[in-house]
Amino acid sequence: MRAELFKNNEISQIIYAESLNRLLLKESFVELKEAPSVLFISTQPFYERYYEKLTNIFEKKGQYHWYICPNNSGINSIEMFQKIISFIEEMKIPKETVIFGAGNEGVYHLCGVIEKNSPFVSRFIYVPTTMTGFIHALNGQSYLLNHSLGMTMEQFALPERVVYDTMLNELEPIDSWATDFYSLVKLGILYQKELLAELYQASKSEKHAAFSPFLKSIIEILQSEKETLDPYGLAVSQSFYQLRESHYLSRNQKMYIGFLLQTLWGIMSNEINFDFNKFYRWFEGIVGLDLSLPNQMITYDLAESIVNELVRYEEIEQVEAIGSVQIKEIPTIEEMYQVIDVYRNFK
Repeated sequence: MRAELFKNNEISQIIYAESLNRLLLKESFVELKEAPSVLFISTQPFYERYYEKLTNIFEKKGQYHWYICPNNSGINSIEMFQKIISFIEEMKIPKETVIFGAGNEGVYHLCGVIEKNSPFVSRFIYVPTTMTGFIHALNGQSYLLNHSLGMTMEQFALPERVVYDTMLNELEPIDSWATDFYSLVKLGILYQKELLAELYQASKSEKHAAFSPFLKSIIEILQSEKETLDPYGLAVSQSFYQLRESHYLSRNQKMYIGFLLQTLWGIMSNEINFDFNKFYRWFEGIVGLDLSLPNQMITYDLAESIVNELVRYEEIEQVEAIGSVQIKEIPTIEEMYQVIDVYRNFK
């Protein structure tokens, strides 16, 4: 299936619900051989499965290069960015090079920042292997992170083409499914309450791991919404790293709890009629992690850490109704203390 997404005066062609293997047989990427050079950036599993199929497009071996990223959370780091910039220089990659990124959302962010900052890259094609990668690419806001989830570089980077074959999720670790479901839940909370209701119903089905039914809704949501300048929940998650007790929570626990706390802040501030306790229990069950706050974390210390982190942004997104957001001034320490205190009492 085909769609187009318009954002910031740029256009992205979206191909979805089609097999990448079939697209290759139909020579859907044959125009790559007309480019001066193609730089493939992917994770190891994608490289192993598609190296031969993609490189067979080219008549000359020197027309392409392939950089393999580690399949972990450090893909879109400033260190990886610097390594690939050095690789581009070492390989003498020419101007008008096309980046062909394939992998999870980290690959999207990394390639997007490279495309906007390298004088030798002019185009960007992205093949997501996760639903989260698909969503982030259509959102169009690429960024690099430091070790504590802090953004160190941010660029608007809408790929000229996004090709999503949901079968590529097989290349990812099994726990990536939980992150993908979280990305869908976040879209529902922020932009479309009907999507959240559909996800809740789908979670009761044996086929709840299939994301294909939601692709059209995702495209429609992201066609109508502007890019998010501060990724929702990320700054709250980052604040955990400022505490000595940070090690009690895994990276994903920090990410999910940051999302939940920012959402609860909006629900409490706007007195939204929403059973957050039920939502919390459902969400915790879906992602399969304990999302309670460790007793070792003092409520006031966490509230202070969150507000100190948010001061850098001055304003952040707040849920004003399920499926709708507004930009608000950051909470006070007292407000965040109350939010955390309520959160601790959920069972």
